Amino acid sequence: MATVKTDACIILLAFLCPYVVRSFPGSQPQPPRSTTSIPTSPFAPTKPSCAPLPPHESIFNSDLSPTSKLPGNFDLDTWASLFASLDEDEAVDYWIEDWEGVIPEDLHGTFLTVGPSKYERGGVPIKCWLEGDGAMTAISFNKGKVHVKARFIETKAYLEEKVEDRFLYRGQFGTMKTGRHGWSAFKDSFLKIRLPPINAFDMKFKNPSNTKPLYWGGRLLSTFETALPHELDTQTLETKGEFDFGGLMRPGEAITSADPVLDAILQKKSGHAFTAHPRIDKATKRLLGWSWKTLLPKHFGVPDPRLWRSAKGKKSRTESRGAGLEVTFYEWDEAFDLPFPPVTIRVSDCPSPPHDWVVTPNYYVWMQSAFRLNLLPCVLGLKGPGECMVPVKGEEARAVVHLVPRPGGRHAGKPPVAIEMEPYFMTHWSHAFDVEGDGEEGNKVVGFAAGWDKSLFSPANDDGHMFGHTYRGAPDFSRLPIIRYYRLDVDLERKRASFVAVPSLAKTFLDFPKVHPRFEAEGAPRHVWAMACNDRGVSSPPQGYVHLDLGTGLVESWHAPSSAAALAAARQAPSSSLPSMFASPPLSLSAVDMNRDDTGGELSVEDRTKHIVVGEGVLAPRAACEPGKGDEQEELDSYWMGVEFNALTGRRSLCIFNAADIAAGPLCKLHLQHSLPWGIHSEWAPGLLVAVPEEREQTGNVIRNKDGQKEVEGKEFSKGVAK
Repeated sequence: MATVKTDACIILLAFLCPYVVRSFPGSQPQPPRSTTSIPTSPFAPTKPSCAPLPPHESIFNSDLSPTSKLPGNFDLDTWASLFASLDEDEAVDYWIEDWEGVIPEDLHGTFLTVGPSKYERGGVPIKCWLEGDGAMTAISFNKGKVHVKARFIETKAYLEEKVEDRFLYRGQFGTMKTGRHGWSAFKDSFLKIRLPPINAFDMKFKNPSNTKPLYWGGRLLSTFETALPHELDTQTLETKGEFDFGGLMRPGEAITSADPVLDAILQKKSGHAFTAHPRIDKATKRLLGWSWKTLLPKHFGVPDPRLWRSAKGKKSRTESRGAGLEVTFYEWDEAFDLPFPPVTIRVSDCPSPPHDWVVTPNYYVWMQSAFRLNLLPCVLGLKGPGECMVPVKGEEARAVVHLVPRPGGRHAGKPPVAIEMEPYFMTHWSHAFDVEGDGEEGNKVVGFAAGWDKSLFSPANDDGHMFGHTYRGAPDFSRLPIIRYYRLDVDLERKRASFVAVPSLAKTFLDFPKVHPRFEAEGAPRHVWAMACNDRGVSSPPQGYVHLDLGTGLVESWHAPSSAAALAAARQAPSSSLPSMFASPPLSLSAVDMNRDDTGGELSVEDRTKHIVVGEGVLAPRAACEPGKGDEQEELDSYWMGVEFNALTGRRSLCIFNAADIAAGPLCKLHLQHSLPWGIHSEWAPGLLVAVPEEREQTGNVIRNKDGQKEVEGKEFSKGVAK
């Protein structure tokens, strides 16, 4: 029995899913602005000069091409400075008292962001930023008032390591446990070697809970894709513990076998891992997600004795046989009840689950990429599993797209479909939809995602390290492949699948694409927003946002402006066309933040630009928007918001844009008081208000005079009520 447990632990270590580096965007020059592509009011839909083709066709028949090169420029040292630990003893609980512009009064909800926020223990740095302990920041909006609260996610590992002030768990990207008397810190710093004894054969990998926030059914969660999520108190952000979805899942090592006897032996150790990217279907009002377990290697290449269970409880064999992963899909209503039984598939030759997935009304769409795992260094404690992922090279490299019928969909109860294709790797999906056949054409699935193309699997691209390139602990963009925006076409009749880069953004490095929440799991939206870098054709930190109109192929963008001309261009929309609450012109350049250094000296255009980066943006529908209209007006009747990081001044600012015209620049900037690290994912939680103090001591619209001094004007407040 002991031998079986040891073997199971080693296999788990081999297949614990590595973290996919969130390579950050690239960007695309803005097409010439015209009266046909820019709305006349902040929340009016774009009026194209001619009727657009369907969203999944028109952009691929467009002859639009980039017209100019954006002023891409960044500095790796200042970029790395953003990855500094959040103060564990700092109480982050304050009102926004310093802002520019006018805060929209119809924003009601909370901007949530989660990311690694602790980068060292006992003076020993983590090896990769993705391994840092997570912290959540909640920025709540209510009738023009904004309150900020932040707190570390106090996982079991975090609390234990905080007391010991050393690493007690291995990380996914190579951070090792440190010795009781600082021995590992000594040898890492001076001997420059890593001795394996205290890490060898130890499969207790840390769950830092640092990836994505989720608010559903009155519960606030923080996810991490190799373990279960953690639940946080919605009022205090205190950590309640790991969330097991009402007993459906169990913490522990995500392993299983096809043998009931072995499963019984492994029962005490076996647990579940849950995707870091659950989806919300607004049409059905359901939370969608999946758990996974690694299958033991004794079944590699052996036909799967387990059966796929349909929503009706009937059994039929899957097309995916052999060993690799066992994946179970769930749908929860707002009470966290299951309207349908879970659907389980088994996927062969798959060392790790995908980082993200996407949903249509009829299918769960799940990509299996071409990777192998070099197990030995991981087992010996020399590397983390994320460092051991190796892409399959050349003609052997193939990806598989799995389409699993959703319970309640048109194809419910049918076997999953698995289609081989060229080896693309998708980092983040924006959306997908079904295209029903018309007699001549069969049924199809169309999806859009950011990711790497097949060049990632070229024999020429072999540096011996798949993910996790860092520079001073930060993502090293000079060593990361370019991420582009692609369209997936799956022909279900011919069993064919292919990716093609969206032409309007073919040379743009971008990630974290978003659509209106109403269309995340249903329908074919017209508009997509994403985070992007300032240069084309190269990889660099994210320095702006792009907005793509799938109906016309037009792209508009906003980037950290680098000149007075850029500021003037961003402000060309007449203020008379703005509603009264947007009477101030949009902001896009802070004189204090960007024009002068600490001594008051003039900064060059190059210096101003290279110190500004942005975080993932989110779409926040307006409170006044009629729900469920499902048209273009609803898509544009929203705000786009994201955090701007100024590495030169240390300032973090939440920028709020009119989603219909992000090129005009932010409507307002809310300056944060705490040192928010550059994070991973952000979300908008409508209706959620994290508890705030009853009284406000002082607030008001803050503007700056020509000398950079703050002046408070506009409103007086007492106990949070405007006079």
